[in-house]
Amino acid sequence: MITERDQNVFNQKETDDQFVDWKGRKANPGKHGGITAAAFACVVEMFTNMVFLANAINFITYFNKSMHYPHATSANMVTNFMGTSFLLSILGGFIGDSIFTRFTTFIVFCTIELLGLILLTIQAQNPQFRPALNEKPSQSEAAILYTGLYSMAAGVGGINASLPAHGADQLDHGNQRLISAFFNWFFFSLCLGGLISCTVMVWVEENKGWNWSFTITAIVLSLALSIFISGGPFYRHKLPGGSALPRFIKVLASAARNCKASPEERVENQYAVSAINPNRVDGKSHNKFKFLDKALIDNTISEAQIEETRTFLGLLPIFASTIMMNCCLAQLQTYSVVQGVLMNRKLHNFKIPISH
Repeated sequence: MITERDQNVFNQKETDDQFVDWKGRKANPGKHGGITAAAFACVVEMFTNMVFLANAINFITYFNKSMHYPHATSANMVTNFMGTSFLLSILGGFIGDSIFTRFTTFIVFCTIELLGLILLTIQAQNPQFRPALNEKPSQSEAAILYTGLYSMAAGVGGINASLPAHGADQLDHGNQRLISAFFNWFFFSLCLGGLISCTVMVWVEENKGWNWSFTITAIVLSLALSIFISGGPFYRHKLPGGSALPRFIKVLASAARNCKASPEERVENQYAVSAINPNRVDGKSHNKFKFLDKALIDNTISEAQIEETRTFLGLLPIFASTIMMNCCLAQLQTYSVVQGVLMNRKLHNFKIPISH
């Protein structure tokens, strides 16, 4: 639940952000941003998630049958790929906040993923780049595979960090119902892409071969990149203003450094900050994570930064709760697929694809 105080922080952040058009001029609210611009992000998400899941959910069969890795090694490769994809979102978010605009960040990382897919496509289509029957992959064959695989992982990480944030940037952050509706449609697009990948693309991989799967997903990703770029004139681009991660670290370090400060000293500094900092957020302090208030003793820390850090810490238990769920998904994407290969999957004249 968003409190009035949190809303003040969000509104202040929206005011501080600077938006420009694709030529670097100040964005015109009547021409740039809005629902149409945000819709591009939803469409592109459907395609990019389809590309990612179409390969990720069935990679273990490619590693085992085409590249001749043992089941245990193949499963480890899949989980390493998935983990790298998600962890690199931190790097992608940092780049999108601090170095490039999110528009540019998406283009860079989507291109990296596309190059990785093209490399995997070339390997899948040319037997000379894959190991012979009953032979282990050579160092050069493994190098091609790992280069393509982790280029994909890097691209996915950057896309996951930049695309939803770019879509939300197109909307007024003060309109929480509109922001909520956007993320509902964004999640629907994500699920729709996953549905296509788990049905159509898995069938292609099993019945037509991985060379067809990689080729189709490379074409789809190229289409997604083209659609995203074509929306450039409609977007408003938020200029890089620095990543939130260093601000969190700064607030936590300041609170730890001043943990032994007396309550009187903290109150005096709060009044001082209120006098010299016009961007200070007014209102009563939250009851949770009250130790963060001691960071106000450092006059370089604003109360908005403290509220931002407080919100982040409040989200950590939610993030942590997904760890066990992803452990279960790791089994579903690895050994459950191997088990499916050994099962009788025929239902009359229909053969159920492995990853369904």
